[in-house]
Amino acid sequence: MMATENIPPAEHLRLIANASSDPLFTKETYGHLISSTKELKRTLWNIFYYASQLPHIANDDTPPERQIIQVRPLQKILENNRAFHAADYAIIIGGILKSLDIRYNFKIVAFKGEDFQHVYVIVPSADHEKGYYVLDPMMKEFDTEVENISKAYIQ
Repeated sequence: MMATENIPPAEHLRLIANASSDPLFTKETYGHLISSTKELKRTLWNIFYYASQLPHIANDDTPPERQIIQVRPLQKILENNRAFHAADYAIIIGGILKSLDIRYNFKIVAFKGEDFQHVYVIVPSADHEKGYYVLDPMMKEFDTEVENISKAYIQ
């Protein structure tokens, strides 16, 4: 397990980005998620829905958005048939977006001044009021960002 206190956010996001480049992510595998109208928002919703159907971590003591981020190789993520952490979702969503040639960034955040502890994917869009869409299956709704962010790092 990698605790974010020990890894600078840039290095942590580099590890996640490397895993998102796994050759298992192909357009042939994930092309069905592209909206028939090629509308970005609908395609992103399809990807969010796909990822949100994967199992979430279950921890009665700590809400999902407060979990310590872990980074594992993609093959291990897919083979373990277990609940996913935020970094796992970021890897999967990043890999899908990359395979579909959709530009994206990772955003790692901290809450209430604590160390960085949550990561998710954002997709830049001039058509969006925030300037980007949020793909975070740890949240229940599409395009919903965690609250009480005290600091953030985007790569």
